[in-house]
Parts: sequence; structure tokens; C-alpha cells
Amino acid sequence: MVVIICSPLSSHAEDVEHITKYLVEGKMRVSIGNSGTWSYLPIADMPELPAKILKRDRQRLTIVLKDEQKGVINVGDVRITNEPDIVKICQITTAQRNSDSREYGLRGVGEDCK
Repeated sequence: MVVIICSPLSSHAEDVEHITKYLVEGKMRVSIGNSGTWSYLPIADMPELPAKILKRDRQRLTIVLKDEQKGVINVGDVRITNEPDIVKICQITTAQRNSDSREYGLRGVGEDCK
């Protein structure tokens, strides 16, 4: 007799998305519980990365905060599993010459690039 035991989590383990990076500094805008009101929580009060996403809507993510309450955050404030990382334009420097002139244009060089 052969008995095969399958874990129900193993087939869906890859389907679970996680937050891999917080894109905001200092405080994150969060709606806690079912109140519908938004407040700002320090990043230190956010879950450690990678943080499991419970539910994903179009622009909102439901997660479990450090105090075990459910919170809703904006998708644009975080980087999610399998999403490419955003590269600032000043991290890529290119020089191009217009074909019809003798002038050159530079991208990624300026006072704001650090």
C-alpha cells in the first residue's frame, strides 16, 4: 500500500505575493482595520520584509501590521515580488548627439542626481 500525502500549501506557495521593499522613507500612509481613515505609521511599525500580502485590489494591498492588526496600503508605496526595481534616471547616464545638429544632450547628469 502506498500513501501519498500532499500539502495544500505546496501547490500555491508561489502564488503568494510579498512586499520586498518600502519605497517611502520615514512614514507610510496606512488605513488600519475597517475604519476607512488613513494615518501615517513609522516604517519601523511596518512588518519586516518580505511581508506577506493578504489581499490585492487594484491600487491597495491588505497586510498584517506588527501589532497583528490588518492594514491597507497603496500599491505604489512598495515593491512587490516579481516586479522590476525602479531605476532613477540619474543612475543611467547617456549622451546623445542630434543627427541634424552639433549639440549633445545628456540625461542623468545634474544637480539633483546623487
